[in-house]
Amino acid sequence: MALATGLLLSAGGSILSGVSQLQQASFQADIAKENARSERQRSKVEASIEARSNRQVAGAARAKIGALGTSLQGSPLEVLGAQAAESSFRREQILFGGRSRSQASNLQSQSIRSQGQAAAFGNFAQAGSTILTGKKSGQSFFDIFKKG
Repeated sequence: MALATGLLLSAGGSILSGVSQLQQASFQADIAKENARSERQRSKVEASIEARSNRQVAGAARAKIGALGTSLQGSPLEVLGAQAAESSFRREQILFGGRSRSQASNLQSQSIRSQGQAAAFGNFAQAGSTILTGKKSGQSFFDIFKKG
């Protein structure tokens, strides 16, 4: 009977280990998901800051052009247009970077969750194997009771 108890305790330990690994993976996956959300938010804020800064620079350039008595034709207009295009490009780069980092965190979350599920399944299978084959003693759980 002590042997059967040992086999059951060993199997129970494997099950608890599997549950623990699954919970830990789930927690880490949730953190990765939160990181993904944070990256999206951070890139939106950075893009907003970039747009505001570029509006200020463009406003200062227009004021300087006006103060010089130059009209917004030809070269000054081209400079402002190029500046606006560059500003838009930098803003899109910031947003793209945020989406890329967010997607990487989401993929990491999925991978962590899958690893946790695989680890749990492996430990559950190990528990079943311990009970059925008596891995620790050379006798299966069922062999112990056949003799009794």
